[in-house]
Amino acid sequence: FIPHSPPPRWAAQLPCLHDGLVPRDASLFPRLSAWFAAMDSVPAYACRVRGDAASWRKVLCMAGYGNGGVPPRVLVRMEDAAAASWNAPEVSEATWQAYATERPHVAE
Repeated sequence: FIPHSPPPRWAAQLPCLHDGLVPRDASLFPRLSAWFAAMDSVPAYACRVRGDAASWRKVLCMAGYGNGGVPPRVLVRMEDAAAASWNAPEVSEATWQAYATERPHVAE
């Protein structure tokens, strides 16, 4: 069982909201970085729960900030943070196979 956890969302969204806040940065947040590394090795997390940076940033855009739209500085930060903030490793073929092995409904 993997509980719902906000850190994947934070890794993608916080750099858009705050300059220099990169949750996956081991030099700034060693324990959180270790958590990410451990969770990235769990097939169900890496293949399903973690999601991807682009999707998490789209969720941030839809938040609406009180239905007033996304502030312009957040939109600029989204573009700047697009590549630099995520730092999540690509999911390996072996991880996808491990994930699919336990789920007959998932194609290999």
